[in-house]
Amino acid sequence: MTEHDQNSELVRFLKDKIAEIQSRNSRMSLRSISMKVGISAGRMADLTNGKRPLSQNYAQKIAKGLRLNKEDRIKLLSLVSVPSRKRVVPRVLTDSEISQISAWENYAILSLLNTIDFESSEEWIAQRLGISVERARVCVQSMLSLGLLQQGPLGLERANDSVGTPYDIPSKAVQECHRQDILKALDVLGKVSPKVRDFSSATMAVDISNFSEAKKLIVEFQQQMMRLLESGHQTEVYNLNVQLFPVTEIQEGGLL
Repeated sequence: MTEHDQNSELVRFLKDKIAEIQSRNSRMSLRSISMKVGISAGRMADLTNGKRPLSQNYAQKIAKGLRLNKEDRIKLLSLVSVPSRKRVVPRVLTDSEISQISAWENYAILSLLNTIDFESSEEWIAQRLGISVERARVCVQSMLSLGLLQQGPLGLERANDSVGTPYDIPSKAVQECHRQDILKALDVLGKVSPKVRDFSSATMAVDISNFSEAKKLIVEFQQQMMRLLESGHQTEVYNLNVQLFPVTEIQEGGLL
């Protein structure tokens, strides 16, 4: 489907859903429907007239606000604009913020909000992540206090489409995040079937002068994997955790 076709399909979909709502209640204007969804009437009008691409954030708000069934929610999320994904600028967290949410559960909760069946309930979050309700509550409160989550008309919402951490600089807070991811990976390794996980490794002799180029390839690979796995029916949350590290003591003069 081309971008133009996708945009036309989105317009038809939204107009049909709005018409259904208005057929049940003739007093429901576009403005009142927009208020129910939690976005501005102007933005809703732009979407229904094909003047703006659909982002992941607005797709989630519309799906929840219109209380779409699973089939319609999947359809709407399939119409998220690929260019809009590319334009997302992540909110880069400070060391202090990272220290407060270094545990894997926090980032998993942020991604859970993008699943098609998300429920704004600490009990539901706890059940999906296999953690206690109290632990889910602590994580949610931490992210609310940092402004990463917010309470919308229908419950929890992401405050940012994307969240990132500083890259390629020494940071104890970021190191702790990586440590938490590795510990979770070790836990999953012994519990989850190989059919729904992938662990692999390669050990090689390298020319360290190629290391900068290797890191660029890893970033490109991660972006390709995200584009692949975030398309379609988002029902689960996965962590892609790539490690490339020396097992020898770096020789003098070999440091970048």
